[in-house]
Amino acid sequence: MTIDDRSEKALGKDIIEKLRSLQFCIVGCGGTGAIFAELLVRTGAVNLVLIDGAKVNPTNLNRVFQFIESDCGKYKSEVLRDRLSSIRKGTEISVLTDHFRSPENILPNHNVGQDVRDAVYDADLVFLGTDTNQSRIAIEQMCREKTKGNYLSCGIMVDHQKGVFEFDCAWSPKTPAQRKEDCGYGPENASYASIVHEATSLAFTMLLSHLKDPKSDFKSYLRRYDSNFRPVKTGINEKPSGNTP
Repeated sequence: MTIDDRSEKALGKDIIEKLRSLQFCIVGCGGTGAIFAELLVRTGAVNLVLIDGAKVNPTNLNRVFQFIESDCGKYKSEVLRDRLSSIRKGTEISVLTDHFRSPENILPNHNVGQDVRDAVYDADLVFLGTDTNQSRIAIEQMCREKTKGNYLSCGIMVDHQKGVFEFDCAWSPKTPAQRKEDCGYGPENASYASIVHEATSLAFTMLLSHLKDPKSDFKSYLRRYDSNFRPVKTGINEKPSGNTP
């Protein structure tokens, strides 16, 4: 028996072969990025680039199952690489311990940031799980204009005081979402394990839909809960909300 036996029964051998053949780039190895990367490897992917310049800290441990207390102080991308390599032998995983930088923010006479951009350029699919709206919008623009493949965005916003709990997944949007800098998404955003896992699982299901049918119309998904954690809105294939990343 192999790691892929049950996945092949569930998804078909053709989907597993597609996952093996593609190069994935994960930009941001925190809540959604780390989970998405592990879903990829457990389902068949063997070629990944992990990008994140941040280190594991105690606030990650409430929702990122890939990290444990002894990982604090280590680069997220390196910790994630070691975990993924222990799950599937022969997986090729490259790590870049740097943040994405837009062209104007690449340091003069230095390649800091350019190797990250090159990794995004070369990928068949880019997963966006960055902390800041600015970097996410810049990566989306680059993906739309210059990359050879597709990209998938997954963002979460939690504001307990306002009773807002929501996530948004989008497949290769053709127009940039109108986002506010104070929308609540970012490193100070509240979050918890179940909503992060639900959002990332939906994003992964969206990927599977497009691997099965490149013309799939499953291109966006918005889910909202009220402060009692009851679903109040689910939007499928709707234009992403102006208040969600």
